[in-house]
Amino acid sequence: MERRNRGRGTRGPGAQFSGMAGSGRQTDFPLRILVQSDMVGAIIGRQGSTIRQITQQTRARVDVHRKDNVGSLEKAITIYGNPDNCTNACKRILEVMQQEANNTNKGEILLKILAHNNLIGRIIGKGGNTIKRIMQDTDTKITVSR
Repeated sequence: MERRNRGRGTRGPGAQFSGMAGSGRQTDFPLRILVQSDMVGAIIGRQGSTIRQITQQTRARVDVHRKDNVGSLEKAITIYGNPDNCTNACKRILEVMQQEANNTNKGEILLKILAHNNLIGRIIGKGGNTIKRIMQDTDTKITVSR
């Protein structure tokens, strides 16, 4: 696996991992999610306070792509870090979204996780067993789009 060193803070969505598997070094794991555009302000917070707090608490880097696709109903967020840090940052983002939905009487919140086509088979599992188990364990509804 090739390791690219692009400098601090310039790693884009194409750089999937830094460090070699089994080398003992930390692996940066990009988690890409889509959130409803009207939730972006709450996720960022006043003067960036909420997103800064999430970053500090989870030790994951969170990039909100709010200027991409202006006027679209969804905005992309990329979270970089090890898998645990990415998971914790995503959970915190969901908590912020749920609080915002409660405050604005929006009801159900929608989160889309972007996964590479090569990984979908592993996520679904044989006979759909893996995705069914994930839904049961997390009390969520998961749909896989084409």
